[in-house]
Amino acid sequence: MNITKEPETVTVRFYLELTRLAQDSLNNRENQKKMQALNIEEKLRQQDKQQEEEKAKEQRVHHLQYAAIAFTVVILLIVFLLLSHSVIANQTSIRFLGVLSLLIVFEFLNLLLHPYLGDLTHHQSIFMLGAMVIIAALLIPLHHKLEHWIIHKLVEKNNGIKRSSKKNN
Repeated sequence: MNITKEPETVTVRFYLELTRLAQDSLNNRENQKKMQALNIEEKLRQQDKQQEEEKAKEQRVHHLQYAAIAFTVVILLIVFLLLSHSVIANQTSIRFLGVLSLLIVFEFLNLLLHPYLGDLTHHQSIFMLGAMVIIAALLIPLHHKLEHWIIHKLVEKNNGIKRSSKKNN
């Protein structure tokens, strides 16, 4: 009896060992797949994080550029106003600086509005063109009226300053 049971026991142990090895192999494959999936997810998360950082960096650069432009516009307007109230400037320089200042201000407004228009029109060329034409149709008459009014006032003020400086001498 012992003789017949031993081969069965060896066979059972052999098959149990094969089953355990097969399960270990299967578990290892599943674990490898899980690890690969985790690695892929981590790489994607890192790429998303990197893209967000680059986008934030780009936005900071744009904000700094807008701040620099706004600062330059303010400085230009201050210089223009100071120069127009001095004896140094003549009518031609006041007119030139006035036109240049107003042009820069309106183009800065256009620059600020462009991203919002892009989002509103989904960057479709025909709609962007239409929106820009509408903005120009509103800004051009305003530009001409402001140009005429500001330059006229500043030229008159400058002429008055020149006259009073001549009387004092």
